[in-house]
Amino acid sequence: GSDLEIAQTLGLPTGGSDEACKAEYLDLANKFPRMVMGANEVGAQRVRIAAQLEMQQALAAQLAAALGTAPGTGKPGEGVLDVALSLPVLKLKDFWIAQADAVAAKPFACPSLSGLNSGFANFKKKIDINVPPPASDLTGVRFTLDSFDLGAGPTPMPVFSGKLLMGSDNPAAALAMAQLAMPPLKDLKIAADGKPVALPAGTIPKLDLPAFVAMSPKALAVAVGNGEDAALGTYLAAPAANEPVFLRMRFSGKFYAMLGHVMQRAQAIQPPDKQAQLAQQSKLMAAYENWIRSADIEFVATPTGIALRETVEQNNP
Repeated sequence: GSDLEIAQTLGLPTGGSDEACKAEYLDLANKFPRMVMGANEVGAQRVRIAAQLEMQQALAAQLAAALGTAPGTGKPGEGVLDVALSLPVLKLKDFWIAQADAVAAKPFACPSLSGLNSGFANFKKKIDINVPPPASDLTGVRFTLDSFDLGAGPTPMPVFSGKLLMGSDNPAAALAMAQLAMPPLKDLKIAADGKPVALPAGTIPKLDLPAFVAMSPKALAVAVGNGEDAALGTYLAAPAANEPVFLRMRFSGKFYAMLGHVMQRAQAIQPPDKQAQLAQQSKLMAAYENWIRSADIEFVATPTGIALRETVEQNNP
């Protein structure tokens, strides 16, 4: 019927495929049966869109268990830029090794899929290694940029403030390794009570900004910038979401202003043909800054696959 006509028009093979190929392509289709996209809300002040990659339920459950939830996602994002990522290294390693073992136990017979056999085998060799601490204890990371200014003058030093959190099953071990690697930290005393402690001067080379560190039983966090110590304890204690939000990114319109400023500064040291391009991009960033108040994007491992949710808050037209 029409399928044959389309195939002939596009020059695709029309002789069909063998039973092995049919069965294996059908199995892949059953594992990833559908991709759904749509809009939940479209208005002058807010746009909400969503997408869902549907997966076989058993595979979706395995992936959700491996991914877990990114730190701090139980509360709204903050600052100019806020990125949280779930990164349970050992669980993800075990998940992908299990997928490679499943392919090795039942290799693809279809010629057009045979490349997956060697692909999974090579991938397993790369990840099936001993992962030492602190990487083996890692569960997630979160970075928040609260402010950023390139500064003035011919050789300016950026002035910024922000926080970085490392989720870990053993943050004390990660701190101990940092103290061995960085002499200024060797006498630093930090308890797992969430209270910020000032880092000694010179801990972060070429950075003339105050820096602080705090630790909880499950995370280690560093803050840089004036006044950042006041929020570090709350930042460290921010809960994870109740569902497996494995990636969350939030940014405000000020993020575009920051990018535009960087382009303006770079424009002066570029050749004329590049200057015009950077000037146009800088204008585009200014337009985005005026248009977007904030954007929130999150990826969630659901019982039926992976969901994308995005909300864009817009300024008054």
